[in-house]
Amino acid sequence: DHGPDFLARSAIVALVTNGANALFVLAYARLAQNHRLMVSLGGALSVWIVEIGLAQLVDWTLLIACLANGCAYAIAFWGIRDLPQVETAPMRQRKIWEIPMRALMVGSLVGFVMIAGVVLGPEAAGYAAPFPIVLSSLILILHPRIGGRATAMTLSHTLSGLIGFGLGLVLLYSILDRVGVIEGLLWALAFCLVWNAGLIVIRRFRLRGSAK
Repeated sequence: DHGPDFLARSAIVALVTNGANALFVLAYARLAQNHRLMVSLGGALSVWIVEIGLAQLVDWTLLIACLANGCAYAIAFWGIRDLPQVETAPMRQRKIWEIPMRALMVGSLVGFVMIAGVVLGPEAAGYAAPFPIVLSSLILILHPRIGGRATAMTLSHTLSGLIGFGLGLVLLYSILDRVGVIEGLLWALAFCLVWNAGLIVIRRFRLRGSAK
């Protein structure tokens, strides 16, 4: 709807937000070791909001955004390195409202991003689009069912996938001028799908190797 210049600017800001998501995961993972759902999720969201507030003080370029992402993910991986390993967790019965709630939350975010882009511009859309709504809905579902420590371990594995999302944004920014908006978005989506499929394959090979 807005053209390549709008999308390129949004991609840089979304890359910054992607780094904030890494610290969101870290904050939740540490808080969930000893606290209940609302404290853990609320604390993580507070960290995210503060980071986004500070991010708006910076005039972001692709290089600075990439460096910020690298630092954020280095901190996140270092911070979760000693999380207790949870092999099994007590599973509570799934509630009928869980999946509709998650779909509603994600759909609401999409609508908000569209409105923000029209009313507030590319920076607002870039900050809003990677808001950790999927991570938050996952926490809301899993924390009551399997406990904070097991949910923290689950979320810690999202960091590798989020790196792929960040690289997809870099790819999108880099090729927009050459291929246009639609093809650029498709290439970025394809990259993210291949990245995550590769992570699944690597994981399965590691599990097979450890089982032998």
